[in-house]
Amino acid sequence: MAETSAASNLVKTGDGLSGQTLLAKHQSNELFVAIVGPAGAGSGTAAKRIQSFFEDDYHYEAVIIKASSLIRDAALSFGLEVPESGARKSLDSITKMQDRGDDLRKGNYLGGTEDHSAVARYILKKITSERARMQNVGGTQEGRVEPGGRKRVYIIDSLRHPAEANLLRRVYQDAFALVGIVCDPVVREKRIQVNLFDRAEWGSTETKESVRLFLDRDEDAPEKFGQHVSDTFHEADFFVDNSTAGEDDLSITGMNDQLKRFVSLVAQDRIVRPTIAETAMHHARSAQMRSACLSRQVGAALVNSGTIVSAGTNEAPKAGGGVYGEDFEPSDHSDHRCAFRETQGQKPGFDGPMPASPGYSPHQRKTCGVCGL
Repeated sequence: MAETSAASNLVKTGDGLSGQTLLAKHQSNELFVAIVGPAGAGSGTAAKRIQSFFEDDYHYEAVIIKASSLIRDAALSFGLEVPESGARKSLDSITKMQDRGDDLRKGNYLGGTEDHSAVARYILKKITSERARMQNVGGTQEGRVEPGGRKRVYIIDSLRHPAEANLLRRVYQDAFALVGIVCDPVVREKRIQVNLFDRAEWGSTETKESVRLFLDRDEDAPEKFGQHVSDTFHEADFFVDNSTAGEDDLSITGMNDQLKRFVSLVAQDRIVRPTIAETAMHHARSAQMRSACLSRQVGAALVNSGTIVSAGTNEAPKAGGGVYGEDFEPSDHSDHRCAFRETQGQKPGFDGPMPASPGYSPHQRKTCGVCGL
């Protein structure tokens, strides 16, 4: 296999450079930060704050890539209707943009091929064009632009489907981070009423019902190709609470300190110790991986006055006593967990056959008597 130019340069000798210097010379200094949050949580504001902190405190070239703009451009290129550019936002206009995003994931733009990560593909293309613009170069024959040595961060506002997050994470790997914006539902509803409706409409029953239906679709649409912000939110690496209102100066928000900490973590400018909540989540995650339940693994950590008292997980009791622990050797006769039970009927919410497993009959299973799932 032919060596890449960077690898070839690394093995050259006699240039007087140390190995560390050579690695630093050829490494990519790009970061990719995506935002996810339900409508009204303040994802756009978070993106602007992250951009400001990277630029002012760490001297990164920072660019915001708005997924909604890419959806708009794609819809226009296929002759589909979109809200008028520059017009005041309304619930109808945002709903129409939701429709265009659904069209993209459903495959209406791509010859009928349903692809739930379609928006992320447009994001990847936009990142390539932005990189070319900042480096003042054109793309290669394959459409790629190699990263330069300058520190850059691409901030993606925002993701609405877990397939988008999964694709971006697979492409950019450790250089990718997903930030989840938390916000009290009552606060979010109030923000949407203030920003999208006239004052006279704020308290009407019709307005409240319209906002509720809009939020339901945003968080978990009934169609698989629809928006699934709740599922995407669970993929986040860092969570920020934006329930507290900021000051009149829009650059001062309740997220500022949290976002500064996040930027410091990914910029790796100093040692940042984990909070007690983050430490507890680490213990809960470790406990979760010990569970032998094949339906759902759950871990928990008990914290008292800043001290982790205990951690535990859901276990599957074994016939005859004990649990399915690490020393358990599965066989067709001794493993009675739900995934291996030959049952008829259908588990509530389960819409397909279980994957093929040793000792498992290809029937849809019913609720497990051990774990209740």
